Amino acid sequence: MFLAALLKLPTIRSAMTGATEMTSFGVGRGVYQPEELAEMQRVFEEITSELWFDRRPEARKSFAKYLLENYPDGSYDPIIHRAVIEDVARKYFSGLPGRD
Repeated sequence: MFLAALLKLPTIRSAMTGATEMTSFGVGRGVYQPEELAEMQRVFEEITSELWFDRRPEARKSFAKYLLENYPDGSYDPIIHRAVIEDVARKYFSGLPGRD
């Protein structure tokens, strides 16, 4: 689980649903289905592998935190949110100042 490992957050596997429960930075708790985490992992990997994305580990960690905080409980929809997430990443996580 890329986000849990990246952020060192505790996770609990639910025996009944297969959902992963993840503590969300002291704000509350979110429950993510495996396919929801897979979608978030895919967008994370796609965006962080772009040439313009800051290569520092802190940037990757901060971007993962952004994803978890802004799309809790499986609210991420790749059709609706992908473009917005990339715009935010370009604005705040670009390793090349002044470039998109």
